[in-house]
Amino acid sequence: MAIWPGTIGGIANSRSQIANVPSAICYLLFVICYARFGESRIVLMFQLFLSSSAPPEIVSRLQEFVDSEEVDPYKPSLYQGERPIIGRIEGHEFHLRKRSGGQWYWNALNPAFWFKPALYGTVSPKEKGSEVLVEGGSPLAIKISWAILFLAIAGFFGIFTALSYPVNINFDPTHVGFDMQLALLLMNIVLGILLLIPLIGWFTTRNELDFLKSELQSRLNLKPITKIEG
Repeated sequence: MAIWPGTIGGIANSRSQIANVPSAICYLLFVICYARFGESRIVLMFQLFLSSSAPPEIVSRLQEFVDSEEVDPYKPSLYQGERPIIGRIEGHEFHLRKRSGGQWYWNALNPAFWFKPALYGTVSPKEKGSEVLVEGGSPLAIKISWAILFLAIAGFFGIFTALSYPVNINFDPTHVGFDMQLALLLMNIVLGILLLIPLIGWFTTRNELDFLKSELQSRLNLKPITKIEG
């Protein structure tokens, strides 16, 4: 049986590169650990407050320092008003975000625009006042979409590399090792960029949840409690 020149060397190089496939698995494990531990400790916020005011009064005072989340493309921040906090107030529930500076169409190119954290709250009546439960973090839809994109790209490169390997062995054995190495290198670069983007978004917005919580606590005279009462 004839052996193409360089076939053995190409196969050896290819196998050595196949051994590097677990690097993609390492990326995936990093994403899972980041989502499970990093975000839960850094980005997510969950706290309970008490107030001596009734729920209708708290909702009314919220409207005094929060601009309605109404889109206005002619405004630099994309939303009407000038207050530093924008949001939606529906009944006894609210959704708050910090207003972005600069022009919104330039901000859309920044990861902070897509991974911008928000503060979600619920006001419940208590025997002597109200209970305000707040939870903050990056939008869940963005996290899920980014995870799906990450897995789709990792799967595409993995399938492409696996399917192209036997073809290259038969028709271009001298370059099979280089082609597989190039495919894995491109996969690592793309996946690395996809991991870097949410980290940039978190870094540039890391203080926004603290700002929202501080404003909420000071303007509504809320008292934090460390234990949720049953």
